[in-house]
Amino acid sequence: MALVAFRVRLAASLGLATFGCNSTPPTILSAPTTAAPLAFDASLPQPADKLVDLPQATKCKGYETEHKRCVEALADLQEARYPAPYASCSVAPNFSVAATEADRLLVDADGKKRNRCCYIDCLHIMRGRPLRAEDGGMQVAASSLRADFCARLEGVAFKPDAERATRWQEAALAEHASVGAFSQLSLQLLALGAPPGLLALTHQAALDEIRHAEIAFALASGYGDASVGPSPLIVNKIAYRTVAELAHETLVDGCVGEAASAMILLEDAAREPDPRVASLVREIVSDEERHVTLAWRIVRWSLAVEPSLLASLEATLVRLATRADTRGQIARDVAMPILAAISREDTFRA
Repeated sequence: MALVAFRVRLAASLGLATFGCNSTPPTILSAPTTAAPLAFDASLPQPADKLVDLPQATKCKGYETEHKRCVEALADLQEARYPAPYASCSVAPNFSVAATEADRLLVDADGKKRNRCCYIDCLHIMRGRPLRAEDGGMQVAASSLRADFCARLEGVAFKPDAERATRWQEAALAEHASVGAFSQLSLQLLALGAPPGLLALTHQAALDEIRHAEIAFALASGYGDASVGPSPLIVNKIAYRTVAELAHETLVDGCVGEAASAMILLEDAAREPDPRVASLVREIVSDEERHVTLAWRIVRWSLAVEPSLLASLEATLVRLATRADTRGQIARDVAMPILAAISREDTFRA
């Protein structure tokens, strides 16, 4: 339901027709349907001679959040598969036998026994838009002892907690790098002749990320034993993108990546025991949703410049949709219907 509500809000912010809670999202228009997962059919021959060992239990690092994700059992499109009763589960190192068994003991509201596959994702408490170098790799600063990057937080009940301090420090460094990512994006848009509205929203997003980094560094400092902030960020050479390259990068990092981060943060806020911290996280979620809207505006403007990009963008989403993680779910349930709705416009607009 959270994804449906998010999709409706996103569509409304883009001026698109909304999708009702009980309606079926529109499908991608031109992407090959053969790339999508197929329903599992036990009557089909199973390649029993290509079984693989079940993975060991996933262990998340101290600064990561354990996120259980369960999906309906599907036909394994790869030749390799797990032994029964997990033959219909996608082969992945984060597949969890324990979580799957626990989930299959439950019964759905209609009385049917569940047949799902569960995975454990190890996720940072938040991830901003990545700052990419010329080779596509992500850049991030190191932490340092400094107090000028910490926001003044009122009403947070701080107690020493090394694990929480580490998680928030990792989150702060990611948000700090996102400031550079949106600064980089503004230069890309300037070089491509983007309209002033997109430039203004991009600079506002960079200001949002400064605030996010200040909040996260303040939390890291409060739960830790010293005031921390970022070291100087050494930015490697940035390659200027073509309209097509910018559209694809924005689709992956913004429309899907930031949307996935927002959904994970929303779940984190629901589990956060400190009400003030939960409120701060929801504040960040609200900003991230606006950043996702900005990403879609950039994609729509790119399509206005080069309408032929639509098919390749659809194909990118189809590939992302096969992932067994939150990004795959966002690609299927949010990004695909949004792109389909944009594709039905008479004229793409930013």
